[in-house]
Amino acid sequence: MQQSLANGFRHAGGRNQRVAVSGCTGQLQIEVADDGSGFDPGMPDTGGLFGMDGMREPVQLPGGNFEVKSAPNLGTLIRASLGDTNK
Repeated sequence: MQQSLANGFRHAGGRNQRVAVSGCTGQLQIEVADDGSGFDPGMPDTGGLFGMDGMREPVQLPGGNFEVKSAPNLGTLIRASLGDTNK
């Protein structure tokens, strides 16, 4: 979540950043969104240490799900789900 907010501030000018946290027994979902400049998530990750791969890996290693929805000029949504995703 921290890196998503930092990236939104750095690359999208912090425009209308929103954080939503929800959960139920055994599961946590975090969403960070902005209405900034967006990007093409299909492009190779050249962000280095804290690029998308650097955010994705700590979520997916313990079995979580990591999702990026973005498009040029349409903002970005980062969603991470942790815990038992079958509930």
